[in-house]
Amino acid sequence: MDIDKLIEKKYSEHQKELYELEKKLEEYIDLKNEKEIKIEEGYYKFVKSLKILGFEHWGYSEPPIMKRRYPIMPSATNDWDFNTTSWALDTSIYVSSPSSLRATGVDYILCKYTGTTVLPQGRITTYFKGRYNYHGTPCWLGLMFRNQTAIGSAGRTNTYLAVWASSSASPYSDFTLYIDVNGTLTTLYQVSSYLDRPDNLDVWNEYRLTWWTDLGGAGLMVRFEFNRAGTWKKILNDLNHSANQWVNSTINRCGFGHPFDPTYYMAFLDWVDDTIIWGP
Repeated sequence: MDIDKLIEKKYSEHQKELYELEKKLEEYIDLKNEKEIKIEEGYYKFVKSLKILGFEHWGYSEPPIMKRRYPIMPSATNDWDFNTTSWALDTSIYVSSPSSLRATGVDYILCKYTGTTVLPQGRITTYFKGRYNYHGTPCWLGLMFRNQTAIGSAGRTNTYLAVWASSSASPYSDFTLYIDVNGTLTTLYQVSSYLDRPDNLDVWNEYRLTWWTDLGGAGLMVRFEFNRAGTWKKILNDLNHSANQWVNSTINRCGFGHPFDPTYYMAFLDWVDDTIIWGP
């Protein structure tokens, strides 16, 4: 696999996104009031500043062929902090070779790759494949951001956490945004009504979580999307947290996590691959 070409494709998609945002603002597409226009203007300015800070294709250490053009993480085992050993690189299921990450138990996983550890505003894109489709069997993708855990360890204390999960009742999935402050986990939003969503959970889908500070003073904004046939679609309306926790912290990490007590719950995700961290 030519990773450089894959990243160039992602930058091409980024330019397409900027073009579509410009058109949306010029023609007020799906913008119903002044507040929505101001939020989208701030989002556009933020997205315009983004660049890829790290691309993780979830492989073991590889000898460098030459100096890379792009920030490609060379080793999943060295570029992320794991709180347990209950994970594996699966060479039988992946988006791009040689493997994907499979969590086999409770894990918190935080990136420590250079340039990714202070992101009060940022974006994660990742492929995710669940064991099950939309029904009551647990299956979820958890993404942490503005995590305050020191480099060298991984945890879920003092962080935002966005969770996309299957559930036991129709529509058989929900999205929850949590905040953990000093060990107390609070639900900020739980959403079960969608603008759009993937047709199935048990196949590879690409997801995108973006967090930024609204220029109009609304605080933290969170946008969650998925890629449908080359076009990014909002799964739900943007979420907002006026407290804008940890925006000025000297450490703001991101990665994968879950909202459950590790003493009784035994899995938080199935497979992820081709994870990209973006930032200004």
